[in-house]
Amino acid sequence: MEDKEHIRQLLSAFEAGKITRAEFDELHRYLTDHRNEQAFSSWIDSRLGQIEEDHEMRTNRPDLFKAIVADPRFTKERALRHHQRLRYWLGGVAAILCLGVGLWWMQGKEPLQTGSQGNRHAEQSTPAVSFPADKPILRLADGTAIDLAALQDGVVASEGGASVILDGKELAYHPQSGVPGAENANHSIHIPKGMQYQLTLPDGSRVWLNAASSITFPVQFSGSKRVVKLSGEAFFDVKHDAAKPFIVETPLQLLEVLGTTFNVSAYADDGYVKTSLVSGSVRVDRSMPGNTTGSSLVLNPGEESLAKEGSQVIKQRKVDTRHIATWRTGVFTFHNEPVEEVMRKVARWYDIEVAYRDGMAGKRIGGSVPRFDNIERLMKALQGTGLLHYNMEGGKVLITK
Repeated sequence: MEDKEHIRQLLSAFEAGKITRAEFDELHRYLTDHRNEQAFSSWIDSRLGQIEEDHEMRTNRPDLFKAIVADPRFTKERALRHHQRLRYWLGGVAAILCLGVGLWWMQGKEPLQTGSQGNRHAEQSTPAVSFPADKPILRLADGTAIDLAALQDGVVASEGGASVILDGKELAYHPQSGVPGAENANHSIHIPKGMQYQLTLPDGSRVWLNAASSITFPVQFSGSKRVVKLSGEAFFDVKHDAAKPFIVETPLQLLEVLGTTFNVSAYADDGYVKTSLVSGSVRVDRSMPGNTTGSSLVLNPGEESLAKEGSQVIKQRKVDTRHIATWRTGVFTFHNEPVEEVMRKVARWYDIEVAYRDGMAGKRIGGSVPRFDNIERLMKALQGTGLLHYNMEGGKVLITK
């Protein structure tokens, strides 16, 4: 085995974004050598046990390996050359992760369970707002629309006693207390297809917005609750405040938390809201128009809820927290999902249309694959499952048997 200290330095350089091309190639060669797989796995596990003493290695083993494999420098040619050797291990299962062999059939998933009955809140409607289709937009309380991609870093707006500061692709709110009318000043952020964005809310909670998503929130959380409205998908890291619960509103449910990390997927074209909990606890409360009762349940870490249109019942199941919100690290993860759902995720990122010549009923895909810059590479990976074929026709993907 190569010198552990040298490998540690390469891994630290990769995490810090300071690795050279030669160093990256050396690290990649080491990871793709099947003879070192067990040794590398054991060694990284031992490093994770030293986190409290050495904060330099912050990334867990699966995420670190996944990040290296998904790096743009991992080219198609190199993937083809190493496809018999490259292994991505998660929970003791080695799944080949290169091109068409990074996806597999998933069986034996724990069935969704029905939540208990309880009171539910009335649905809160939000007026439809038109946004540019290809730009990240910040809309102020007075209706002003700001193209975030066209701005330089620094203060981009001041409203309701809060300063809005842009730093790269992250927006942060810095409120001043005691400003009259601040609770009525709401901002919204819309992220188009093919983009992601980060946001720090006025209370210090952090939000990662996925493609084709929007969030609305006050510039100051001055009331008894911290309420935000979400359309699309976002990962939340909520700052703890026992006296002021954090509420996420979607058209199909209300989500109440005190301080936790979780992912919410609430795209309108999916017809459901999926909540996946990493840490803490949350209460999911079903919300449907015209009804006064619906189901509710409390999620614990490693659990996921599903609220569907046309049903008052919330279902839940166990999930692996390592697979939650992998979209933040440039990876598609599919959890035994129908082909149509898989392609909706693909369409949101690559901003393409999808058409089906033959039915895909009963066909499901599970596994992980890098979110390649080129959609052709991703489609070849999906085609490699043997479940579908595809043709590219301009900005449209035609799916066939």
